[in-house]
Amino acid sequence: MSDEGIIPRAYQKEIFEQACKGNVVAAMETGAGKTFIAVLLIRWIATQAESTNKKVIFLVPKVPLVWQQTSVISNHTPLRVKGFCGALGVDMWDHNRWKNEFEAHDVLVMTAQVFQDVIKHAHWRLSMVSLLIFDEAHHCNKNSPYNQIMRDYYYHMPKDQRPKIFGMTASPIWNPKNPHKSLADLQANIDARVLAVRENTAELSIHAPAPDEQVYLYAPAPSEYPGYPAPSLQSHLGTVGLSTVKALRARDLELRCETALTMLGPYGADYFLFHQLERRVMDLRLTDHQTALESLNHMHVDGLPLSEVDTNGYIAIQRVIDAHRHRFELPLSNDWISPKVQTLVSILTSAKSDSFHGIIFVEQRHIAVALAWLLSRVPELQEWLHPVALVGHGATASSNHGPAAAGGITLKLQNEAVQGFRTGKYNLLVATSVAEEGLDFQACHLTVRFDGLQSMVGYVQSRGRARQHKSSFALLIEDGCAEELARYYQLRNKEPELKKMYQRGRVKEIEHERDPSPEPAGPPPYVVPSTGASLTAHSAISLLAYLCALIPQDKYMPILQPEYTASYTTPIGNTQPLYEARLRLPSALPLPPGRHEYVSPSCLSKKAAKRTAALEAVQVLHQLGVFDDHLLPARNQRGDGAEDADGRSMVNTSSIPKVLEVDVYDAWGNLHDPESGVWLHLVHIDGVTTMGLVTGSGLDPMEVDLFEPEGFVNVRVSEPVQLEWASYESRKVDVSLMEQYTVEGIQWGINSSKMPNGLAYHLIPVRDNLPDYEEMRKVVWQRGRDWSSISADGKGVLVMDLHRPYTILTTHHDMSLVPPEAVEKAAAILASAVDPPPMDTVWLELRLLVRACHYSSTVDRLSHIPRSGSHLKPLPQRTVFAPRGRCRWTPLSLDTFRAFRLLPALARHVQDTFRARIARKDLSLPAIPDEYTIEALTLPSTSVGYSYQRLETLGDSVLKLATSVHIFHKFPHRHEGQLAILRTNSINNLYLLARAQEAGLQHFLTAEPILTKKWRPRALEETTYLEGRPCVRNTLGRRTMADCMEALLGASFVVGGMDMALETGTSLGLCFGGAVPWSARYAQPSPSSATSTPVLVQALESKLGYKFNNGNLLIEAITHPSFQGSNPSYQRLEFLGDAVIDLEVLHHLFKKYPSAQPSQLTWARSRGVCNTTLAFISVTQLSLHKYALYAPFTVEKIIESTVDAFSTMTYEQVISHAWKLDPPKILADLFEALMGAVLVDSGYDLEVTGGVVRRVMAEALKLLHPDMPKHPISELMIWVAKNGCTRVSFKKSASNPELSQRNDSVTVLVHGTPVLPPIRAATIPLAKCVAAERSLETLMCPGAEHSLGNLCSCVPKKKVQPDEDDMGDEEYDDETEDGFAKRAKAELAAAGAKVAVAVADGGNAP
Repeated sequence: MSDEGIIPRAYQKEIFEQACKGNVVAAMETGAGKTFIAVLLIRWIATQAESTNKKVIFLVPKVPLVWQQTSVISNHTPLRVKGFCGALGVDMWDHNRWKNEFEAHDVLVMTAQVFQDVIKHAHWRLSMVSLLIFDEAHHCNKNSPYNQIMRDYYYHMPKDQRPKIFGMTASPIWNPKNPHKSLADLQANIDARVLAVRENTAELSIHAPAPDEQVYLYAPAPSEYPGYPAPSLQSHLGTVGLSTVKALRARDLELRCETALTMLGPYGADYFLFHQLERRVMDLRLTDHQTALESLNHMHVDGLPLSEVDTNGYIAIQRVIDAHRHRFELPLSNDWISPKVQTLVSILTSAKSDSFHGIIFVEQRHIAVALAWLLSRVPELQEWLHPVALVGHGATASSNHGPAAAGGITLKLQNEAVQGFRTGKYNLLVATSVAEEGLDFQACHLTVRFDGLQSMVGYVQSRGRARQHKSSFALLIEDGCAEELARYYQLRNKEPELKKMYQRGRVKEIEHERDPSPEPAGPPPYVVPSTGASLTAHSAISLLAYLCALIPQDKYMPILQPEYTASYTTPIGNTQPLYEARLRLPSALPLPPGRHEYVSPSCLSKKAAKRTAALEAVQVLHQLGVFDDHLLPARNQRGDGAEDADGRSMVNTSSIPKVLEVDVYDAWGNLHDPESGVWLHLVHIDGVTTMGLVTGSGLDPMEVDLFEPEGFVNVRVSEPVQLEWASYESRKVDVSLMEQYTVEGIQWGINSSKMPNGLAYHLIPVRDNLPDYEEMRKVVWQRGRDWSSISADGKGVLVMDLHRPYTILTTHHDMSLVPPEAVEKAAAILASAVDPPPMDTVWLELRLLVRACHYSSTVDRLSHIPRSGSHLKPLPQRTVFAPRGRCRWTPLSLDTFRAFRLLPALARHVQDTFRARIARKDLSLPAIPDEYTIEALTLPSTSVGYSYQRLETLGDSVLKLATSVHIFHKFPHRHEGQLAILRTNSINNLYLLARAQEAGLQHFLTAEPILTKKWRPRALEETTYLEGRPCVRNTLGRRTMADCMEALLGASFVVGGMDMALETGTSLGLCFGGAVPWSARYAQPSPSSATSTPVLVQALESKLGYKFNNGNLLIEAITHPSFQGSNPSYQRLEFLGDAVIDLEVLHHLFKKYPSAQPSQLTWARSRGVCNTTLAFISVTQLSLHKYALYAPFTVEKIIESTVDAFSTMTYEQVISHAWKLDPPKILADLFEALMGAVLVDSGYDLEVTGGVVRRVMAEALKLLHPDMPKHPISELMIWVAKNGCTRVSFKKSASNPELSQRNDSVTVLVHGTPVLPPIRAATIPLAKCVAAERSLETLMCPGAEHSLGNLCSCVPKKKVQPDEDDMGDEEYDDETEDGFAKRAKAELAAAGAKVAVAVADGGNAP
């Protein structure tokens, strides 16, 4: 539809007005503007009150039409329009995603199958559709998706809830032999009257002119072509045994080649055969290529001459192909093509014009492709004709070998052909039926039917493409083929008669009943009342297939699918043949006994019997919880409205910024608020009451060991006592005095920075457990340079000289006792002063005091964290001399100075403890000790020497196991693939962020940095309020909220094991199944129900050191999914065991290495639980390969070779170089399943299970440590980041591009230069690892040509650590320099290395 059609023509208006009154199928010629009528109707329906909140659905039969019609509607309406098709992955979308899509758009264009799935699973209701448009409406028959939508859903709705129907077609009648029935069936199926233009036919004929139809007779194909160079490719190939190579499917090639020879002649047939054989030989050699690659190991990663691989004789055939390659560059001779093509060339030659556009319709894809090429070689056509093939996708649509593939072309090539024809790049399409209908092409001058006509639809649709003025429709028919000629004339003569049938129609109620499909209707749909999801027997088979496709599979497993067998049966007294079907579901589906097989009742056809059995199976599986209430297996859910494994929706996190400002609860209250009290807390240092902490709120008692340069001191804060005053005015005076005293103490003991007005808390002297106002006044009023009240020697008095605090050792009145250099230095300082005083003759001998700004007293406060040693910056402890007149003194005592020096740490601990305690109270957490709660709620940005990160690393594993156990029990009949999706939905960072947001966890997190050089108490003006509670505004990354959720779990697990972790997780809203301990929640096996251990696995119990109560669990643990028996497969137990091993290994490392960084723990853990390590344990410790039950012989072979390889290896080799090995996953799966079986059998006794894990993995655990060599890629990235290079990347390539475009090699580029030649290996990950390892060696070598020093010209830059707000959902592409640099920076930060971080030395403390 062009922009010229903005104003409707009279005939379009005629149909539009009828469509407004009722349901209509517009039967109009191709190019008459049916889509514009649909646009008018969309505009109109959007103005109707009854359409409010409803959507317009535009259905199309083919994918290209989705984008075409989406574009048209978007360009001609202001509505929100979007297209949907299977290529977008819509079959993986969950209910919430579809709900969001429908709410965000007014018009949704989609293929019929997509919409059928949407309403089948109740993602949207048909009653919420105002207008349902069917493009190419003649498809609404039999079992097409169009007809299924109408039959299974539309006609089951009350009439007043049905949407308006509008259909479009150029050929409403399928069967011209019985046109009345054909038309009646379409009208009944689509619930609309077929309507043609009646009053404005003259105008229609102007805008959709009929072409001149001509029949061209051509001579039959000759048996020989003597002018064609001999031998032909076909005959030459016969001499090398083409038919003996079964993998080439020679018979299929021969049949297709014979067709091409008849239709096109020898040149076209050879072209087809040449490209087909070249592609098939290449595919088969690629298989050999891949097999050879997989045989490579790290000892000989590259060096195999793959181009010479020829184990099956393919190269001999390739040589014949190559010998004929030159033939297709030769000039085309007329006697090399068939008479049929010669006739076609004559037709095209006569149609030559500067503006020529034409379409040739053929039936077979390979003919279309070869014919397009052939026409491009015809000399008389080459200058002006530009042909291109347009065929469907076919079975080989994913091939990389271009349009010569017999099966079809890729979607990309198809779109290129369509767009090229529209833009004029090509002026001739050689197309199959894919171009007959729907696609919007410019009017053509010529349309040719290269093959005969088979139906009225084909005739009308293909002819309709020729709609230019004086255009032609040419039909090629073999001379003497009277049958084809008669069929054409029958269709031609019948069409006007058929058109009159629906031209007479008027919109009125359709009274005749719908004509049922040839097959019986079958059982009624299965409807889920809670959602309205509805499934018919027609859809049940595909749904079961999808369920089975989710079962995790390795490359050695056969594809697991439902198996159907149908048998003939004739019940007594019934002469009509009946069928029943038996459905067998894979044993890998964990179903109760008897639920894997279903038998249908007797049906009239095999199809009906299979569908009925499938529908019964779906009903049972839904009742068992295998399908959810939308009749779908579990799916990934993200975003607004997503649900966890318990079906609870979570808050929308999309609006949460990566960095957010939050109000965090504050301990101090407001000292200046007349409505609140003032509270005194005595501070005891090493048991001596030293000072008082004054706050605006009462604090709970607390105790902590704080660091001092002289060693740790014990500090205890006592119960609060509320202070009283006679009046608020006197309170203000005293509180002001306290603040002045506190400021004085801070400037002496901490730093000399300017303090804000209105401090949040005060540290004051006390006497008799009350404020010592006299001492405060003395300090505030008597400080200065008046020395009259100081004793002669002044010993012990605190003085300030040149902004540094000292204590007086003695006073010298005789300058001869003062070192001359000190006098000279003092004189120089005085000389530089403005109006200097005379040199003082009294000198002080002083000892420097260490302020809090020279060390961090905030670290090492938590007793459970290993103390890191001295934090004192080295300061010379020398005696200094200073003239007394240059110094000022203070009445503060040395003990008071020490107390103030502890204030930053004390204030931080008070704040941290306050938040920890109210977090436990407000979040209903169990009794996690203060110090663990503090650690779990402290962000790394605080720089206090600890953070949540270690506990978060442990908590991640706790979360995984606790969620796994709950899901395992809640969904006993869902397979591992479904369980894994449910678990992901319930543990990912966005889910944790949502739960943290719901709980308000952000209000308890400590993010304030401690920067002692400019430390100051928090000012009252910084106080904010949240629901009446005092807070302070902090900045934190949203990722930290998710991390702290896991850290709380880790803290609970460390203190109280899994029982306490379950309490914590339940309080935080996680999917743990409640706080009841597993031992009480899940029934223990009674002695009477115990089953004996089968003989096969009795020896395995001895190796484990564990006796099973339920021997069947052992059998389940060794049963591979490929083994078809009565035993369930090990996959569900493997799901559990994976989580158990993960937690046990990490917990072992957590306890053994209390000072290890989180990244070190994670890396060491990954080495212990990786596929290679577990496979090695499986083979060498337990010999599980000898017990395993599996089916494919290929598994046996690969396991044997793995066992042989492992027999010569040690644990050290396996753990250190695990990335170089790739044992079959089944070996590690067996071990994980076995540990899962122990957990279940022990009644979920984690201590017992952990003991088994640690015992079996003892040798591996000994070798795991924090400083293990890193993965080669990480090593490369960390080293590069440390050296400041930002222009590094990986590059993938194909080692043999002529044979295969598949990437199998990797090289490292530095500033665009390869460090080494490409490294080839069995897999890209392995090639990348080897390339990283070898390139790093070269880059680190100063004398190497490609050392980093020779390749890199980066200017060193200061680096900044990655933000803490990264949710982990962003992946960096290391094949780009920017992506590599970002990932390298992240790797470096994770490794705990320091990258020149520029941080302003400032900030606020609590």
